[in-house]
Amino acid sequence: MESARDITDIDWDLVISGTGLQASLLALAFSRSNKKILHLDTNTYYGAAEAALSLQEAETWSLNCSPPFRNISIWNPPQVDDESSTKLSFSRAYTLSLTPFLIYSRSNLIQALVSSRLFRQLEFQAVGSWWIYDKSSTFNRLKKVPNGREDVFSDPSIDLKAKRFLMKFLKFVLDYENQRDIWEPFKASPFPTFLSDQLGVPLALQEPLLALTLTPTLPENTSTSYAVPRIARHLRSIGLFGPSFAAVVPKWGGASEIAQVACRAGAVGGAVYMLGQGVKSYGDSLDSSSQESAARRLQIELLSGEKINCKTFVTSETPKDSKAGVSLKRSVVVSSSPLTHLFPCPAEGAPKPAVAIVCFPSGCLDPRNNRHPPIYSIVHSSETGECPDGQSVVYSCMLQVDDRSDTLLDAAVSNVLVAVGQESSPEKLYELRFTQDGGSPTSCENMREVDTVGDKATYTFPQPSLDLALSDSVLNGVQEAWAQINTYLGESTEDFLQFPDRETEMEDEET
Repeated sequence: MESARDITDIDWDLVISGTGLQASLLALAFSRSNKKILHLDTNTYYGAAEAALSLQEAETWSLNCSPPFRNISIWNPPQVDDESSTKLSFSRAYTLSLTPFLIYSRSNLIQALVSSRLFRQLEFQAVGSWWIYDKSSTFNRLKKVPNGREDVFSDPSIDLKAKRFLMKFLKFVLDYENQRDIWEPFKASPFPTFLSDQLGVPLALQEPLLALTLTPTLPENTSTSYAVPRIARHLRSIGLFGPSFAAVVPKWGGASEIAQVACRAGAVGGAVYMLGQGVKSYGDSLDSSSQESAARRLQIELLSGEKINCKTFVTSETPKDSKAGVSLKRSVVVSSSPLTHLFPCPAEGAPKPAVAIVCFPSGCLDPRNNRHPPIYSIVHSSETGECPDGQSVVYSCMLQVDDRSDTLLDAAVSNVLVAVGQESSPEKLYELRFTQDGGSPTSCENMREVDTVGDKATYTFPQPSLDLALSDSVLNGVQEAWAQINTYLGESTEDFLQFPDRETEMEDEET
């Protein structure tokens, strides 16, 4: 770890502020460039908005929160001295993700983790079954969502006529790019309208299809142009890494684990890391000893008061005066039960699932039948490394649109924590609840240049999308940043995150 005094003597090629996913992947992209890179974060942990925290870290975070998070509360009841009951374990037995999401197996990030060789330092867990809440059922209200052709054919609850309509849709969506005449007239229309009017899909099957899109909005606000590519992504990802599953999550903390591993690769490549240190301000270098040098430099003032010079500066930290596009109300619950009934093996030879998705469709939890946005619960078993054996973590969220959000989240969590084949109902051992502001979950803009001080390039990543499935535009934004910085520094913009094995590099140098 370098001190602030040491770093003032270095002419930095690139300074990155924040260790969120995009910033950390950018550091990875430059990890073998031989550039002088300084990577800072005001937090004392990696991951920024995508961080994963122990119970004690969550407590500290709740007392010192900053955008994009607010309205944080922790429910941690006193432990009962009862040997027969499941208790909360020690703080570091938990790794609770602030922004959990799925990564589809055909995601460009998966390809980049392979080409950069970073995948060797990561472990992934399979996302298994998708469930949907059926309020019309009197018992076991969680129904399995058909997850492809095999599920459609084997599901006895779907009649033959409905299966024909559903198979027609699945055939269409896998080749939708070549069938624009079918969907483009409906691209701005609500997705349910397209399903009914164009494809004749019964109403009973529309909610499961909407669930596969992970849309955060009401059905009438979910457009066909949004829904169709997302369902296609889901179906095309099934079977790539194993039978019957389409997505994965990184073990030990989700996106935070990718960020930490990427930062370690940056450090191996020579980057200097400073946690607990941030940027106070930046502007033109005031070095008057060489006008030519000053014309090529920015001066950055750190929170410590020290000043450093650099050629380029990238930030991903949310400004305190930024205006959120949307807000999600989030709940993170530690359950006393492993909830094993949510993780059935989907097919012979398939990996053991560690993640399940539960969708509560619009309006299903309000006793007055008032409409509300859908609610999603992403359930992680102990196989994810986020909780002890015998427990599970339930991540729930919904768009915050009115004062019902907390009540609706309570209802969703209660319906996930139901006793199925168990003698006693699972209990909440701990809950972290908060609001997260961010970019629209129905779009994720790329990195954009937001400022130029003289002719010195300064960039920022946008607020993180609140999407529950990682968008390809996240990595596209990193590549755009990498290309713009390299262009400014006069370097090649080819071979983004294309790294040989380090052993191979060493052999080439010896010969």
